[in-house]
Amino acid sequence: MMMAVVAVVVVVLVSGALAVPDTTVPPVRAQAPAAQDQPAPASTRPPLQVTPAAGLPSDAGTRDASRLGDLQAIAAALQSYHDKKNAYPDTSNRVQTACVFQNLDKLCEIKNEVGLERLVDQRGGNAFGYWYSSDGKTFTVYASLEGAPDGSDPCPQTASVIKAPNLFCLNSHQ
Repeated sequence: MMMAVVAVVVVVLVSGALAVPDTTVPPVRAQAPAAQDQPAPASTRPPLQVTPAAGLPSDAGTRDASRLGDLQAIAAALQSYHDKKNAYPDTSNRVQTACVFQNLDKLCEIKNEVGLERLVDQRGGNAFGYWYSSDGKTFTVYASLEGAPDGSDPCPQTASVIKAPNLFCLNSHQ
């Protein structure tokens, strides 16, 4: 874990970019679609990025890069879950916290694979953090960033229930 944080900091300092390096995110196993409605893995996209905003603390970009890495790790764990169970944890498209309420939140089903620390934002609580929604066939994971989101998927209508700034959405795709 420490090596991953150091790698992110080195990449940020050397390149000036706030991209999450591929080495910090577990790869999603390529698999031939079983049916036409098989979603494409969310982690087949280029590394996620965030644009630094003026007036933010200098370490906000590093924290946002870590959040984007968490989302990609969550997406990879969800794809693994889907490979095993042929569905994502289903919330009936209702938005839930990622794993704040361990007896209720569906995303807690992957906590052993991804690690509970990756399901909870550093700021913690419900006002900031990670959220999840799914119909079992597709999913969306959400994060509240400190900087302006760049390159995110469009947030679905259901995101309006999340009252958090700089909402970033990562969707699986059919």
